[in-house]
Amino acid sequence: MAFWKKHSSKTPGSVVEVSVNRGENGVEEEVKHGEVTTPGGIVNGTTNSTISNSSDSTQFSESGNTQKTPNRASNTRVQSKYEKLLSQDVIDVNELRKLAWNGLHNVDSSIRSIVWSIILGYLPVHRGRQGDSLNQRRDEYRSFVEKLYKPFLAEDISEHQRKTLVQVRNDVPRTNPEYEFFHEPKIRDMIERILIVWACRHPASGYVQGINDLCTPFVIVFLENLIEFGDDFKTPADFSSLTDDQLMEVEADSFWCLCRILKGIQDHYTTSQPGIQRMMFAMEDLIKRIDTELHEHFKEN
Repeated sequence: MAFWKKHSSKTPGSVVEVSVNRGENGVEEEVKHGEVTTPGGIVNGTTNSTISNSSDSTQFSESGNTQKTPNRASNTRVQSKYEKLLSQDVIDVNELRKLAWNGLHNVDSSIRSIVWSIILGYLPVHRGRQGDSLNQRRDEYRSFVEKLYKPFLAEDISEHQRKTLVQVRNDVPRTNPEYEFFHEPKIRDMIERILIVWACRHPASGYVQGINDLCTPFVIVFLENLIEFGDDFKTPADFSSLTDDQLMEVEADSFWCLCRILKGIQDHYTTSQPGIQRMMFAMEDLIKRIDTELHEHFKEN
């Protein structure tokens, strides 16, 4: 089944719009507090594409590159529910959230990436606008790499830039080191660029250790549209066949979805971590109300 093919529908409908306040050079300066963001992801490496049902056994991008054959072990009944929702001209995101609440482990990986991207608000619910939105966001990320990341490679960088680069380069090798795939130079370079660009666009917090671990699930899920991983996450034989353009699309999609995840919890990473403190106070209040004895035990110990 091919889920990403050119679609010319112009049916009007609502769209999940993402408004971002940016300063000079694309820097997002506003820190969001107390927002809750549902985890989600991105689409595959197809450009100018939207979702449609097909009986094809292989997925193709518009450039003609063959994509990974869908997983045969997926649950047919559950998958058909997703296919029905995702084939709508205007996707009902509330119904999609309800369906995704039980997880997406029994569906094809291509569906997982699409569902994540829609629930996060990265991919518009209006299928006729998805291709243009993807192209715009991917082009925007490429411009961030040029304007924000590449200056870090110069010799005369500032002390703040140097510290950020050192911290990121210390953490990237620590990212899932037990898995062979994360030792790939192209993957490490990809994660480094994502983290540096994110830090530049969010100066209130900058890069904080642990953000690297939030990035990796997106990278894997989006790559699964192109190659297939085993449980041991050894580097797939066909990884070397991926083009730089395909990898850049995965990188851009991973970056924007990381932004959506962190949007509601950025104050977990700012000075004094007010978001984490707020959650701790809420947990303390909950325990105090439902188990006084346990609450007293925690206070005394």
